[in-house]
Amino acid sequence: MQKIENIIEQQQKALNSQVLPESELLQTLILIQQELSYIPKNSISTLAEAFNISRADVHGVVTFYDDLKLQDAPSNAKKIIRVCQAEACQSMGVRQLMQELESAYPKDGEISIEKVYCLGNCALAPAAMIDNQCYGNVSISQIKNLLA
Repeated sequence: MQKIENIIEQQQKALNSQVLPESELLQTLILIQQELSYIPKNSISTLAEAFNISRADVHGVVTFYDDLKLQDAPSNAKKIIRVCQAEACQSMGVRQLMQELESAYPKDGEISIEKVYCLGNCALAPAAMIDNQCYGNVSISQIKNLLA
């Protein structure tokens, strides 16, 4: 929790304000995510107080964005594969790809598989993102090669 309080303090100093403007909430959440790799569930009240908004408002922002992860503790995963589930990717076989990925990489392992609903790479469906790098026309063998 100390890291979160430090990030809030830095934001307060940068903006010269004890109460942070709501417009800075997303940026603060991104900073926390970069520092911890997730947003701790127990930080919602602290953030709500710093921004003078409700816990529901903070929770709503955190859960709206796929890249923000609200968790109790950090994941053990060393790599995250985000796989697009939008219509273009579905029409190009993403369901089969997901079955293959889920078989190859069990939950709670070193590799986390997450469903997202658009990577903006529809022309090259199915699309996946590994370590913030987007790939198109992906297959299970291509993903395995990228992870090797």
